[in-house]
Amino acid sequence: GLQKGETLFYEIVGFNDKGTSIMPSHTSDPKEHKEFHSKYPEARHQYKYGCDVNSESGLGGKFQIYVYRISFQDQDLNTHDLTWAQTVKRCDELGLKTVPLLAGPLVLNETFQKEDLLKLANKLSDGPSTLDTSHTREGVVVIAESSTVQRGFKQKGWLFRSLENLIKDNEEYIDPEEV
Repeated sequence: GLQKGETLFYEIVGFNDKGTSIMPSHTSDPKEHKEFHSKYPEARHQYKYGCDVNSESGLGGKFQIYVYRISFQDQDLNTHDLTWAQTVKRCDELGLKTVPLLAGPLVLNETFQKEDLLKLANKLSDGPSTLDTSHTREGVVVIAESSTVQRGFKQKGWLFRSLENLIKDNEEYIDPEEV
């Protein structure tokens, strides 16, 4: 189980108990979004992440949990993040998965600057999901580590943001990440 002061940060993907995808589906017009529909021909873009709506089992079936950060709060209420290697090890101990590693580790230096990291994050955040190629990737998590700090940053893909903005324009839409 979890240790005292331990906090896991993660994404849950797949389907809820009612069979609805956790990440709401996107619907778009093939005439207006020709480039998107050339890659993903279905008008309804459902985020399955390799999960099966008909599965009875949560782990490996109906939904999956992917950890991207673990922190500990000490007795003085100071929060310390685990390094990525420590996060992977701790997830192995807990029987959990981490988000897929798409690149890295990378070192910022004279030849690889912050701008290069942003370009790489933008490039890696678009394209088909690495877990299920039937839908687009939502984005990536960039984990920055140094001797004194470890932080995770999310970068949503351009295509995903475009689709998300289509549904956010609907006044009845409630974003599950903002609830």
